[in-house]
Amino acid sequence: MADIKRINGKYYDFGTKNESFLITAKELKTLGIQNYYFMLRIDNPRVADIDPFNPNITKQEIQALWIEYQHNMWIFARDCVRLRTGKGIVPLALHRGLAAAYWCFERSQDFCLTEPRQTYKTSGCLGGPILWAFQIAQNMKGHFFGKETDNTKRNLLTLKEDIELLPEWMQFTRYTDDDGKVKKSRRATERLENGLRHNSIEIHPKATSLAHAQGMGRGGSGSIIYFDEIEHMPYFSEVLSNSAPLYLTTAENAAAAGQPHCRVMTTTPKPCHVTSHL
Repeated sequence: MADIKRINGKYYDFGTKNESFLITAKELKTLGIQNYYFMLRIDNPRVADIDPFNPNITKQEIQALWIEYQHNMWIFARDCVRLRTGKGIVPLALHRGLAAAYWCFERSQDFCLTEPRQTYKTSGCLGGPILWAFQIAQNMKGHFFGKETDNTKRNLLTLKEDIELLPEWMQFTRYTDDDGKVKKSRRATERLENGLRHNSIEIHPKATSLAHAQGMGRGGSGSIIYFDEIEHMPYFSEVLSNSAPLYLTTAENAAAAGQPHCRVMTTTPKPCHVTSHL
């Protein structure tokens, strides 16, 4: 049951069913963070008790949720996202690292989330802000880079599975084009498309040489760029610098149109090698 509190003219749901968001808020409060509740944001309190997975959801409820999701990534992540894990299908779990990452993404601030393995940094970024942007934005082009081509393909597959776990009315697997024809969005191993919103994401292979890295990303455009395992990615600095033109102009256009744009980086810390002289 919703527990809505009005703070400084804005609303927050302290009764969300996603306990991880409440736990993270309590941790930030314990640490003395004044605005510890930012991840509990809700713009329209009337949608708090609408279940997006209700098989009998009404058109009016869908419309109300869609308006909320378009402008509020946090409630989308709290209530709408499900992830496939070794424990089965579970709601997205927030922790302080992901909360910081989402906060940066919401403000279009490039960031790098560095955490040990098995802290769902990759799945959390894919299933949170990247999934939200892919389903909500319009005319978005995204690009995935990584340490290995297989890993990058796997990340695209994970995003595809995340879409399939959304409420059916939010999956947009089929859409009607301008001619009134029903079409199916493209779901390939190297490219993902949201035909209704005109969004796409494509992957890039592992850089195999300096010359290859220097040519990656040229000639394209993208407002969401995801670099995974950057500390283990060959020629990362070259790929980052040479993909900058791909991002910068498109990001400026996205900003002018009020659309999300960000460069997202995640990585497992690279082991330090200590030499002993004993």
